Parts: sequence; structure tokens; C-alpha cells
Amino acid sequence: MSANELDTLLKALQSGTPVQRRTAAYQLGKMQNPLIIPELIAAADDSDKGVRSFLASALATIGDPAIEKLTIALSDDSEYVQQVARLALQHMKTPAATAALQQHTGENNDDSL
Repeated sequence: MSANELDTLLKALQSGTPVQRRTAAYQLGKMQNPLIIPELIAAADDSDKGVRSFLASALATIGDPAIEKLTIALSDDSEYVQQVARLALQHMKTPAATAALQQHTGENNDDSL
């Protein structure tokens, strides 16, 4: 994927229609690029449930490189960001992701988006 294509997807993730944002989240997840983790987490405050679901999948696909930032996101002010982080960690099913979730067991563990 070229830098222009990446830039186009990141712009669509931030300001496109819900369908465009979902598509961008999906395509960015397929890249499995740890460098875009901050942008994916920043977008997790999206009002569209489908976008949040695709973002959680994208972050889970990236895997262990996303765990540190997802752990921080579990304490974000936005409930949506917390939900995306929690769902992404649950989908990873790795020891590190499980440990991150266990540190936050006192918080709301509702994984609905």
C-alpha cells in the first residue's frame, strides 16, 4: 500500500461517512501495521457501532504490538474507546492481552459496542 493510499484511508477514518469509516477501518486492519495503532485508537470514539467493531478487529489483528496502547485506552475518558480496547484485547486471546484485561477487572466489562 502506498503512502497516498494510507493517507486516504486515515482521512476517511476521521471524516468520511459511516460506510467510508467502516471500510477504512477494515482496510487499515488488513495492513497489520503497528505504526497506525494511535490513529486506530483515536478513531475509537466514533459514534457508529460498526466503525468501532471494525476498529476493535483491526487492533486485535495487529496483536501484541497494540497491547500497551490498548491497556492505556482501557482508562480513556470515552466509554467507546474503553469498549473498543476491551473488545480488541478479548479477541487477541494472548497471555499479555489477558493480563491487561485482568488489571481492569473492577471496571465495566460489557463488550457491547
